[in-house]
Amino acid sequence: MKPPAFNIRDDSGNLLYTEAEDIGRGNAVYLKLMSEKRRRKLGRVVIGEKTGRIIFAKTIEDKHIMQVNRSIGFCDDVLRQLPATNSVLVVHWAAKTLYLSLDEARRVGSYLHFKGQGFERQFFVPLANFKLKEG
Repeated sequence: MKPPAFNIRDDSGNLLYTEAEDIGRGNAVYLKLMSEKRRRKLGRVVIGEKTGRIIFAKTIEDKHIMQVNRSIGFCDDVLRQLPATNSVLVVHWAAKTLYLSLDEARRVGSYLHFKGQGFERQFFVPLANFKLKEG
């Protein structure tokens, strides 16, 4: 099984796409906004070696946490490319690895729009719902 690959352009001309990575078995996920010169790496999509589940992993810093409700934002259009029943969100933060099924994230998260259109729609999941990976 291969990780999901996509290349999507929104009505504003912004581009959300994957690119195969040289390391490992995954695809890097990028967002290129028309208003910016550089692309942003949003994370990577891989297939779990042991479970076969689709994993969307991202690395964050403290500044990426929404302080109002202590949550982590994900590009909703990326999440829509993943199968809801066989996907896991993984967050690497402050030397910790947190995880949560996409099913559960959809039940406990909420939306926030930074702009009225395009790929700026974010889906926020409270930190309290993530589990800490041991080891």
